[in-house]
Order: sequence, then C-alpha cells, then structure tokens
Amino acid sequence: MPFTYLFQAQALLAGTNIYWGAQNASQFEYGAHTSSISANMIAEFGSKFVITGHSERRTLSNESNQKAARRIARVVEAGLTPIYCVGETLEEHTTGLSENVVKNQILAITHGLDDDVFERAKKVDLVIAYEPVWAIGNG
Repeated sequence: MPFTYLFQAQALLAGTNIYWGAQNASQFEYGAHTSSISANMIAEFGSKFVITGHSERRTLSNESNQKAARRIARVVEAGLTPIYCVGETLEEHTTGLSENVVKNQILAITHGLDDDVFERAKKVDLVIAYEPVWAIGNG
C-alpha cells in the first residue's frame, strides 16, 4: 500500500482480522533520507508487512540484492514481516540463468544479515515471493 494510505488502512481495518503493509521501507534506521520512510514509521501505523526487493525497485531504482537485504534488516528490527521478492528477467529466464539469479537473491539475505537480525527474525516471519519479472503483466 502506498505510504499515504497507511493511516486510512489503520483506521478502516483496526479490530479486524485483515493485515496491511507498505510497498517499501528505507534501508536506513535513522537520519534524514528524502522520500524514504523508515520501517519504524510504517510500524507506527499498525502495518504488519513490508515488500522489499520488488522487481520495479530493482529495475527502476537499481536496487541491489545487498540493499534489499539491508531493507529486510530494518523491517525485521521494527517487528514487521518482510515480503522479499525474488525473480529473474526474461533474458535471464531464456538463457537458463533463473535458478542462479534467484539463488543469489536469497543468498544475499542469508549472507548479508548478521546473526542478531536472524535472532530477531525468529519473532516475525520472512515471506519469500517468487516474482519472475518476465511473467508480470503477461496474463
């Protein structure tokens, strides 16, 4: 959900069994980072989930696996559940690189996060969403 609607989601869904979340969170815990929303701010709105590593962020914002892993750390530290998107492009798919690309995306979080983050992650779930970029919008 876009950040601008988190307050409305909180107001409309409070007391229900429906959870809501945000489309992204800053990789930084503190400091002024124009147009970035911290995971702690997202948590203040009662959100449960935050999407990280989405293909549009990877493509349009040149987000690396390592940056997505740092976002996961911030999300976990805020007590939220990260939804980590993995998937390959059409070119990677047609050249047989799918498995390697997805493996590297997952290894980035297993190698890029310290043990403390994994300890905290035991209190929240980590959702991995397979999102092949080549299949998006293709029916």
